[in-house]
Amino acid sequence: AEYLRTLRMGKKVPLIITAILFIGAVFGVLGGFSVPEEKEEKVTHLTYTLTGNFAHQAFEKQAASRTPVANPRYFASIIDSINVSYNYKFVMEKPPSKVAEDVEIVALVESRGGWGSWQKEVVLVPKSGKEGDFSISFPLDTAPLLELVASISKELGVERSQPDITIKAIVHTKAETPAGTVEDDFIQTTLVKLSPATIEWDRNLTASRIGYTKGLRYEHQGNFS
Repeated sequence: AEYLRTLRMGKKVPLIITAILFIGAVFGVLGGFSVPEEKEEKVTHLTYTLTGNFAHQAFEKQAASRTPVANPRYFASIIDSINVSYNYKFVMEKPPSKVAEDVEIVALVESRGGWGSWQKEVVLVPKSGKEGDFSISFPLDTAPLLELVASISKELGVERSQPDITIKAIVHTKAETPAGTVEDDFIQTTLVKLSPATIEWDRNLTASRIGYTKGLRYEHQGNFS
């Protein structure tokens, strides 16, 4: 009886070992399937920087009873430079065969009222020849103009005033047409008011004028920007 019991126990041991090995094999297979074929990895491909800046404007409102209408006013202390453009077109019902212009742009620096008022002309763009529709760009450096005002005010012995600057474009146009040569002058202005703190720019930047000659109708069109 003891021998049989031992023999039966001896038979059970291999079965237990076989079951353990089988379970281990199953876990091994499952573990093999659970390992991913691909792994994700974060790699930096692009480095970038965002930059920005603020622009400031101040506007002056009219009386409360009127619709607010204000010229653009800018803070002089944060302005690095001013670039002005002037665009011109000469328009006719029947386009001329050729249009040629002589253009000059000046600044009229003027003190504001009171005793000792004065005006000084400064050339911004010397007279030059153009053909057809044209555009001219030029810098407007206000620092020398303010220095000019201070110098003239000192020479006149008057209190330094806040100047007005009238930018004036003078265009002389010649157009060749079947009826002959059409020749005319066109002058356009825009106003800038300077102070140590602000620059106020006139909103009236566009102008046009219609003319007639030799039975022909034509129009000058100008625009500051």
